[in-house]
Amino acid sequence: MSKYSNQLGSVHIVDDNLSRAWARIILHIQEHPQNEITPLILSLTGFDINGQPNEVEGFSEELNNLLIQRKFRKIEDVANTIFPKILWQTCGNDRQKLYARYKKVFESYKIIIPEKIIEALTLSA
Repeated sequence: MSKYSNQLGSVHIVDDNLSRAWARIILHIQEHPQNEITPLILSLTGFDINGQPNEVEGFSEELNNLLIQRKFRKIEDVANTIFPKILWQTCGNDRQKLYARYKKVFESYKIIIPEKIIEALTLSA
């Protein structure tokens, strides 16, 4: 299933495939160049039995290649600034430990500039 909504400057994409959803976000950025999209909401509904999102094979690798070619960070690096899954797991799924540890590493996360990733995606068109 795939759905797209754009009301009052916000963007809401609903999809059951993570790769397709990101492709739709990239297309939106290319078709509507601006400095930011707020809010941008991605509702993902498709997961396998292990809780991993449905994806198009090879999509992430190609996107990472583009980002690296343009001297930007890989998907996983940026994703871990949004939700630090590795920190969550190493903290034993303990919220208080996660907060304490995240505060310690937050400064290093701040150096990642999301606008540069969007710029890389729009330049590739």
